[in-house]
Amino acid sequence: LEGPRERGWVGEHSRLGGLFSAEFSPDGTLALTASSAGFAKLWSIESGECLQTFEGPMFMAAFSPDGGRVLTVSRSGDVKICKADTGECFQTLNTQLPPPQPHVGMLSAAFSPDCAHVLTSAHDGAARLWNVESGELVRTLRGYRVVASECAAAYSPDGASVITADKEGTAHVWGAETGQCIRRVQCGHISIVSAAFSPSPKEHFPAIGDDAVVLVATDRPHWGDAGGIAMLWSVASGECLCAFRGHTSAIRSACFGLAAV
Repeated sequence: LEGPRERGWVGEHSRLGGLFSAEFSPDGTLALTASSAGFAKLWSIESGECLQTFEGPMFMAAFSPDGGRVLTVSRSGDVKICKADTGECFQTLNTQLPPPQPHVGMLSAAFSPDCAHVLTSAHDGAARLWNVESGELVRTLRGYRVVASECAAAYSPDGASVITADKEGTAHVWGAETGQCIRRVQCGHISIVSAAFSPSPKEHFPAIGDDAVVLVATDRPHWGDAGGIAMLWSVASGECLCAFRGHTSAIRSACFGLAAV
């Protein structure tokens, strides 16, 4: 980015403490940023103009797959769904869970591919599916460990499955409709901070056929590395297909590119 666009995006956020998250809209015409000052802004890519401000507090913001809605999340657990064009909040998820379940802080949130549900991950080691229309909890996805561990979570591209992964190095693949665990993948003694499905594993990994491929990232050095590593795992076999090394510090997230190479 150059000129007024760079000054508008970077300048404003740097004055107010910097960025927590940033992403493009599905059609590539807009950008959504979340500031450490506790608000999110919607920007025109072409003009660099701020089109909408979403009031906080929040630490992340994300588009819906259709680009019509924006999801904002605070660390205290407030998850709101707003209209992208007006900034109007039309749904607040009921994250105040009934006793004896504690009120837990959120780590991430994302829409399902059909925009009907929101998937959140939390500090208590659980991922939760929420109904967008009602704002109510649909189900809780939790691994087999009793001790709480920070959890990463993501939908598969078709919305049929959900992956959760924890800081103990274990990933679980769940049926989104049933809540049943389909597969457990032990990724070794690593601390997983992000997880994602490959959008097209059959095209880019023909040797494994229709098997799902997941990308996980670690925030600590392992196996002699100076920094974190990212790895591709086969869900069916539990085999590590490859590892991306050479980082000199912790990795906070990893994702597939548009070509998913």
